[in-house]
Amino acid sequence: MANKKVDVEKTRLKYAMIINIILIVLGIIGLILCVKRDGLLHLDYYTQQSNILAIIASALVAFFTWRKIQQPKAEIPMWVVMLKYMSVVALTITLLVVLFILIPYYAGSMGFWTSAGTFLFSTSMTYTHTLCPIVSIISFLYFERYEFKGWKYVFIALISTIFYAVLAIVLNIAKIWEGPYPFLLVYANPLWQTIGYSIVILGGAVGISKLYEVVNRKITASKK
Repeated sequence: MANKKVDVEKTRLKYAMIINIILIVLGIIGLILCVKRDGLLHLDYYTQQSNILAIIASALVAFFTWRKIQQPKAEIPMWVVMLKYMSVVALTITLLVVLFILIPYYAGSMGFWTSAGTFLFSTSMTYTHTLCPIVSIISFLYFERYEFKGWKYVFIALISTIFYAVLAIVLNIAKIWEGPYPFLLVYANPLWQTIGYSIVILGGAVGISKLYEVVNRKITASKK
């Protein structure tokens, strides 16, 4: 029975490692297509930033998971876990912003289905907006079982998102940076709209981060 449990755990770790390698490949393809189409300037988008973070986090998780397969007593460092947690939250925010802000925003000029097809299944966005977030969520919640609990970790996972949001708004106010998203155009949008978007996106980010912390912990506990 013990041997069977060990085999199941080893199989899970192998799947986790493989899926993280797949995420690295998907992320790199997405970034290459983005740079090829739009140049390096488009790397300032939150989408690209979250995918770069995800590539780094997935590479680290894949390495330390491989090490754990070879040495069962070895643990994945908590800083690596937090980096992966942060990247999953960021990719989820990317997907949700696309679904509930960008697609509806451009639906008026492009038509809903054209807008949806463009932002979800067009060139680099197939990878950065759709595949990477979905695969990352599945991997984190089902194949990667980490043990952490508390609001401290929830807010650690939001560091990159909060940093990007604050920096983007400040630079837009200072007229150093324009956008790159329509809801960051502080001089084009009414003040209430900018505040509303900030509250909804950052508030949603807190909720997403907490949800993942709870779900991951419960799945981890149920599989012991």
